Amino acid sequence: MTQVRYLGFMPAKKYLVTLTQEERQQLQKIAQSNHHSVREKTRARILLLADTHGKDGSLKDAQIAGQLRCTSLSVSTVRQRATERGALPSVKHKEQERRKARAHWTGSKRHILSRLPARPHRREENAGPCNCSKTA
Repeated sequence: MTQVRYLGFMPAKKYLVTLTQEERQQLQKIAQSNHHSVREKTRARILLLADTHGKDGSLKDAQIAGQLRCTSLSVSTVRQRATERGALPSVKHKEQERRKARAHWTGSKRHILSRLPARPHRREENAGPCNCSKTA
């Protein structure tokens, strides 16, 4: 059985976010606009608070989560994505890699409805509740 020792300090952050001035301005626009989803605005705010070159330096995940009313797991996930993909792509939704192509109907509704049966099948007079034939 392994023992866990308390070292008295937390390990250093694995994913540090450093934003350029241009990225910071674009994230501020996203965070303040009404044209983006709430999820994207929250992610932009997380990155602005996690920036090491910010006013107060980088805040801890729990502090960011408390200010933005989200979980610390989402803060750490956004940090990780920002260091792997970049700041701006981590805010947007990632495009699915193996997404199926959309099925497009060619033709009018009448054309689609003409493929359906004209009327439902009639019930047999001697049929049971599930339209099966009664046995004697």
